[in-house]
Amino acid sequence: MASMSIFSVTLALSILLGWAVLSAAATLLFVASFSIGLGPLPWMVAVQRMGARNVGAAQSVALTANWAGTFLVGFGVPVIADSYGMPVVFICFAALGLIFFVWGCFSL
Repeated sequence: MASMSIFSVTLALSILLGWAVLSAAATLLFVASFSIGLGPLPWMVAVQRMGARNVGAAQSVALTANWAGTFLVGFGVPVIADSYGMPVVFICFAALGLIFFVWGCFSL
């Protein structure tokens, strides 16, 4: 989550400054950070928390929650970007990522 926050701030700054190459690199690194961090988390948690009999149902719930979150982000980002600009969207992502990173560090 920390790397997602860092690359989100990098992406916001590169959009503000108009640096296309840095923006592309930050986008790829943001997606890579997600794919090795939060991306597989719903399926890993479902497998770890449920018994062998309930894994299928738990993964179905995880998939539904994942799609619902994707739906909300897919509809929310354009509204925020249209109102305030795309850099604000990535600053919000960075702030939320940092908040949940700190929360995760202190809740373990």
